[in-house]
Amino acid sequence: MTNNLLDVEPVGYWGPITSSVDWCEKNYTHWYYVAEWWNTLSVCIGERLKKKGRGREQSLRSSR
Repeated sequence: MTNNLLDVEPVGYWGPITSSVDWCEKNYTHWYYVAEWWNTLSVCIGERLKKKGRGREQSLRSSR
């Protein structure tokens, strides 16, 4: 039996980890509010591109 604190799954803002499968990355390793860093980053980039596209679409429609 090891008494290593690194073996314990961290509990973050969203609560304890309840999934039986951990797909790619460890949870809550970078920040208390972010469970999976790269997943969060990719979603934020996608949302930013979506907003940029909607803004461009609206400006094109208003210039007609």
